[in-house]
Amino acid sequence: MKFSMQDYSQNDDVTQCWDYLQRRKQCCGTDNFTEWKHLLNTSTLPTSCLCTPTLESQHCTMVNNSSIFTNGCHHRHAMSLRYNFTVVELVNCIMIFLEITIVLVSLCSGCRIFRHSVVATYTVET
Repeated sequence: MKFSMQDYSQNDDVTQCWDYLQRRKQCCGTDNFTEWKHLLNTSTLPTSCLCTPTLESQHCTMVNNSSIFTNGCHHRHAMSLRYNFTVVELVNCIMIFLEITIVLVSLCSGCRIFRHSVVATYTVET
């Protein structure tokens, strides 16, 4: 993430990705907002770091008369990935349980059919 920050104002795709990420996750920079000041050599932060009235949240802090997101995006992005992985793991566990249940039901049904056919064959011959 830090490597791509260096290309922020030089590459439109990188700029759009960072702006989208910072607005969506309500964060600024990789670890915190101060990284932008060092990378851009200016006291101005990207506009996506600024809290707008519609985005005001507990993640906004007043710095130099501007309301900005102070949390870093790395932590916020890692938390959302961790949540998504937990959901995927839960769904996988449910699917495994269902597959095992279906296999057991199939085996029981097969045994029952086999037993029925053996009994029917034995009765016919005698």
